[in-house]
Amino acid sequence: MTPDSGASTGSRQTYMSGQALFKAIESMNRTMEENNVYTFDHLMQRGLPVKYRGIKIQDTTAADPETLQGNPYETWGVAAEMAEVEVDIREGKVRLLKMTAVGDAGTLINPQAVEGQFEGGMMMGAGMALKELYVHNESLNFGKYRIPDFSNYFEMEVILNQTYRRKGPFGATGVGEVVMLPAPPAIANAVFNACGVRVFDLPITKDKILRGMKKT
Repeated sequence: MTPDSGASTGSRQTYMSGQALFKAIESMNRTMEENNVYTFDHLMQRGLPVKYRGIKIQDTTAADPETLQGNPYETWGVAAEMAEVEVDIREGKVRLLKMTAVGDAGTLINPQAVEGQFEGGMMMGAGMALKELYVHNESLNFGKYRIPDFSNYFEMEVILNQTYRRKGPFGATGVGEVVMLPAPPAIANAVFNACGVRVFDLPITKDKILRGMKKT
């Protein structure tokens, strides 16, 4: 039983809440070992504390006013992604064939969840790159604002490394936004490699590709 630990944003829950929980459990274990008790009921019977606190504070720094350099976060998840596409140069249509992601989230506490996070991030990134165009007062529902679904599914491969993070729980770090960020530029680079058209504003539509083909 724990208190509310805030929003699940910024890739922070596993790293921040997880390490706070880890420290609280360490404190509880010390009390149980020192008093030779093994269960919650034993703690209650002996009149020992049943609530323990663990605090995780990030070791960060503000930006230097002269160099503008600093350390805004004490740990990072890293990822690289590759996209494979086919481009119909007559119609400007892009078909996403496969994406491959290589990532490192430290020690994998739940490998299946991390792999699913990468797969979801690649799908979201593909939507940003190829489909999602927001038009004010027009994009009012998912009929007009198109996002990927199973009909747009493509092959995915996820390769996970494990580099121990010294300040994370069991050596883990967060893996949230990092899984989506490489996907759109990877897809844009693949489109450029396929047809020579460089699109700088997303999404990459057939009209933009056809206009680019006329200029090349």
